Amino acid sequence: MSAAVGMTRQRAYQLRHVALGLCVSCSAPPVPGVEECTRHLVARRARKRAQTHSRPWRPGGPGRPP
Repeated sequence: MSAAVGMTRQRAYQLRHVALGLCVSCSAPPVPGVEECTRHLVARRARKRAQTHSRPWRPGGPGRPP
């Protein structure tokens, strides 16, 4: 599979791993329904929480319980 014009090597690697049914960041099996393994999924969620300054959910607070 060759990379399309204008596609980075990283994106080509990610698409190749998705096609093979692997995590987009490493070669571990992904979580069903997601393109990442458990390790990278947890890391991405932590990064996003830090970026958006999100606070953890508390009982009695707004929002749906996790």
